Amino acid sequence: MPIQIIPKEAAKLPLWQNIMFYFSIGLLFSVLGGYGILFHFTKKATEDAKKFEEIIQQGKTQQILTLENEMKTYRDKIDNFSSLIANHKLSSNFFGDIESKTGILEKSTHPRVMFFEMLFDVKSNTITLSGVTENLEIVGQQVVLFQNNRMVKNVKLTKIIINKEGKIEFTLDVSIDPVLLTSFCGDKIIGGEEECDGEKEVPENFICTSECKLESF
Repeated sequence: MPIQIIPKEAAKLPLWQNIMFYFSIGLLFSVLGGYGILFHFTKKATEDAKKFEEIIQQGKTQQILTLENEMKTYRDKIDNFSSLIANHKLSSNFFGDIESKTGILEKSTHPRVMFFEMLFDVKSNTITLSGVTENLEIVGQQVVLFQNNRMVKNVKLTKIIINKEGKIEFTLDVSIDPVLLTSFCGDKIIGGEEECDGEKEVPENFICTSECKLESF
């Protein structure tokens, strides 16, 4: 006896599931389309910025380029001194002053050497000094003077030429002990936790102790 098989109708999904399915598909294509548009405009903006930069560079004169380099040099110097201030480092401990003869530079400069440029690299605690003198022998003596200072870690001669006047121009990299750049009791500079140093900031009826503290009497 033949058996008739009647196929069962597939269960229909609820309307809200169909709506959510097609909404998800539409959202996916929208996101992909938006990403493609964003990528296109980003790429175009980058290319336009590059073109504008090239146009600007082409329009710059040699005078403007020289001025930009000078400004960069000044900015680097300002950054270095800003770092000095932020870290409470005292570059004056290296340079000193003529009257008190307190710094390495004043104590160790050869009388026949004139330094005309100084750059301070805070990160490496290195002073780059450019100077001029009469002959190579004095340059060697100047190097030895720095080397003999206990606060100097290393001295390197990085450049030496004979200028138009026949004098010797040279450049030294002087690496100094970081301790030199910090305030200490006895340097006549009030810093850190010091209340006084020597006769500075000492009110009447007080003395400055050897620990740089104010003490009444």
